[in-house]
Parts: sequence; structure tokens; C-alpha cells
Amino acid sequence: MSIANLLFVKKAGKIGNIQLDVTISESHLFSSTITKFPVEDGSDKTDHIINEPVALSISGFITNTPTKPFGDLVGRVVRKEKFNRVKSNFDALLELRNSKLPFTVVTGLNVYKNHFFQSLTIPRDAKTGDALRFTAVTIPIITVEAKSVKLKDVSEKYKDIGQSSINKGSQNKAAVAPGIKLESAAYKLGRFFKGIF
Repeated sequence: MSIANLLFVKKAGKIGNIQLDVTISESHLFSSTITKFPVEDGSDKTDHIINEPVALSISGFITNTPTKPFGDLVGRVVRKEKFNRVKSNFDALLELRNSKLPFTVVTGLNVYKNHFFQSLTIPRDAKTGDALRFTAVTIPIITVEAKSVKLKDVSEKYKDIGQSSINKGSQNKAAVAPGIKLESAAYKLGRFFKGIF
């Protein structure tokens, strides 16, 4: 790494309140769901494409000796202890993941709000040494606000449509002399067969 790169190094990424010493890599995934069905010619094509939330993949590196002038020397002198920055940030990453609360991710290209961990990978090997290397995949949850809307200026014609009575028309009732029973032909036939069997 040249001296120019050291002097003009870009600010490392940040996940929630966790400041990375180095961002090893970052990937911004802009995906869309496009209909698989035929679309009528002349119709608006944008109605058939859904832009998915931006997914991020960020690989970061945190050490006990950050590349700040004098590292954490002042903090160590004040605390009079050896501060394990790697363990502290490891715990902070797990706490952020387990809390299931939204956080902000700062990258070299953009700031993404309302993100959640989809996955968090922390590999350990001989090359890692006394440092924390991790890869986090984060995605946002898009929220919407429900609103109640009062209907205004409803015409009187439709105001009580659910309570209106239905006109059933005129019903003619045949006058029946007292003491006479009206029986249908099917009822009489049923009584006839019942008497036989």
C-alpha cells in the first residue's frame, strides 16, 4: 500500500454504532421481480416490474489496535486496563442481531436505513489472529402507514343502501272458506300411498 493510500484512506463502513477499521468489500444488490406472463402491447410496463429492497453484503475487519493516531492509547490510559475491542464489537454485533431492531449501514457509496441482518458470518482461522473479520448480509423491511379516511359528500341515494327494504310486489291470497283445508296434489298422493302400505 502506498503512502498516498494511507494518507487519503476512505472512511470505513459502519453498522449501527459499530465502526469498522476496514471495509474489505461491499456489494449492493439491486434486484427486480419481472412478470413471467405476457403483457398487453401498449400497456404500462412499469406495472409489471417490482423493485425489491436493496440487499447489502459487507465484509469488515476490526482489530484491537485500530489505525487511528496512537490507537486507543488515551482510552486505555484513562481506563487503566487492556480493552478488548474485538470481543466488545463481537458482542455488539450479536446484540444488534438478536435485538431484531432496525439499524443504519454506512458504506462508501450510500447510507441505508431500516436494515436488519439476514445473515452474519464470522470466520476464525490462523490468519485472522487477534482480530474480528465478518461478513454481514442486510436487507430492509419496507413499512407502510395505515390511514383511516372518512367518506365525505355521500349522496342520499346511497347513504342507507344496506338498510333499504325490498319491494316484493303484490301478493294475491285466495280467499278460503272457513273449515276447508288446501292440500296439494303431491300431498294427497303421499297420503294415498301411506294408507295402502
